[in-house]
Amino acid sequence: MFNVRSIVVTLLALICGGIAVMGAQGMVGANNRGAGGVKTVRVLVPKQAIERGSVLAENLLEWAEWPESVATKHMLTDLKAASMRRCREDLVAGEPVLEGKLVPRGEPLTAADMIGEGMRAMCIQFQTPAAAMAGLIFPKDRVDLYINEPARDGRSNPTSRLLLANVEVFAIGDQLSARKEKDKEKSKELQSTSVTFHVSVKDAAILDNARADGQLSIGLRNPKDKQVVVEVVELPEPTSDSVQPASLVAPSEPPSRREVVKPAAVKPMLFLRGNDSQLISRSWAPGR
Repeated sequence: MFNVRSIVVTLLALICGGIAVMGAQGMVGANNRGAGGVKTVRVLVPKQAIERGSVLAENLLEWAEWPESVATKHMLTDLKAASMRRCREDLVAGEPVLEGKLVPRGEPLTAADMIGEGMRAMCIQFQTPAAAMAGLIFPKDRVDLYINEPARDGRSNPTSRLLLANVEVFAIGDQLSARKEKDKEKSKELQSTSVTFHVSVKDAAILDNARADGQLSIGLRNPKDKQVVVEVVELPEPTSDSVQPASLVAPSEPPSRREVVKPAAVKPMLFLRGNDSQLISRSWAPGR
């Protein structure tokens, strides 16, 4: 005889399990519908990294689907509106092109267009090409700035210290773009003692004050190196001993002079011509 109670319990368990399975499938389906149902917009993105100052051609752009929830009105969605415009800033590959990073169509790109918000471009004239890295630095490189200060404030020796670290080079002379090819002619163009840095307002004031305080020099750094070491180095005191000129020794004997050959004494000579005689004189040099 079958146990009615056992049968009922088994049926209830099967019904509850089926309901749980159906509920789980419903939740998964809802999640999938939500993920697949995210609204997107087509925006323009660069195919590759583009440097500031470059012209944004159509072949450098492509379309990408961007979530509508995070899209902004500044993202360009018109290919004609973006093409053949110059870049104010560097563009990253795969990142939406923003209107504010491009110069308006038909307007030239100036140095002021490339300065970031809250930043300043500060030009420093170095004393020698060696102090300005002799053409080895390019715009967008990261450098350290050192200052050599004369002896003062109770110090007997001059000192050298780090003034600003990890500073971006804005321009070399009048060159605003980085050089890819480093041939001799382009290297000569960048061997300038005039270097412009992209710094904050506070750092611009520090640079302006340092120009009158001492001699500045540049140290090129690896862009991946984020370490900043601040150390004051005391330079050796310059020597005060002056170099004495070599003493002049008077010669013991006067220099020999070339002997001057004196002309021979004039001797009268008698020449006979026919029946007449004539007394004449002529000078004869020795050996003649």
